[in-house]
Amino acid sequence: MRGKIIKGIAGFYYVDDGQGLVVQCRAKGVFRNRKIKPLVGDNVEFDLTDEKDLEGNVTEILPRKNALIRPAAANVDQALVVFAVSHPEPNLNLLDRFLVMMEAQQVPVIICFNKADLQDEGRGEEYRRIYETAGYEVMFTSTYEETGIEQVREKLGDSWPEEAVEDMALSCILVRQVYAPVGIQVTVENIDWCTEEMYQKLLSEAGILSREDERQDLDVRVAAPSAGSAGTAALIGALTACEEIRGQELGEYTEERALEMALERWKDASEAAEEKSAEETD
Repeated sequence: MRGKIIKGIAGFYYVDDGQGLVVQCRAKGVFRNRKIKPLVGDNVEFDLTDEKDLEGNVTEILPRKNALIRPAAANVDQALVVFAVSHPEPNLNLLDRFLVMMEAQQVPVIICFNKADLQDEGRGEEYRRIYETAGYEVMFTSTYEETGIEQVREKLGDSWPEEAVEDMALSCILVRQVYAPVGIQVTVENIDWCTEEMYQKLLSEAGILSREDERQDLDVRVAAPSAGSAGTAALIGALTACEEIRGQELGEYTEERALEMALERWKDASEAAEEKSAEETD
């Protein structure tokens, strides 16, 4: 049987057979021996081992037209890269790195700047000039004013689920300075990926706690409206909030460090899941 991997979680790969069935599969141990990892977007061959529960094994990965490392995906037809145009200011170095990665894999890119309602006068047009001159299509949206969303939906067409276009970020964060000696106290709710320890480590490395300020400790609360949020947006939000609290930039500990931590977490979890999957399949 043939199908396409549409989701991968903790060593399980969900394969759509193109006829209305989605089968939960594990990858054969042979892939680990060949140092090949199934990716979302892969066209695969699979065996159905349990017709009742729709379970099976991926037996072969068909040739790919491209493959990305971050995000981990294959056979990508279109990329939509979303950055805030303001609050926080976009990390253009990070954006350029994404563009280079997509160019290397020959993936068409649309650049979308969100929070258009908060942009400084002329800043958005400056970004448009820079990236349109380089050959990229640039769009602006505001989820607050509900502008530009329909244009993004039309551009993506059938390449992206309609309900996902407006899900720009699902996690939010509240950071408060407190007098109580609690250090960096973190509470998370409905966050499935980033851990309390990740937020604590990031803020600690950034040198948030200043002994010159008697309000030296922090109460950090991270939440999402429903289960399933990774919490990566809140990692960046934590840095931005603390910059505003301290009134100074945090130096090298920027969005790149937050993304690096999320990638480390993803790699550790993926490797552990693959080892477990291979042991159960062999």
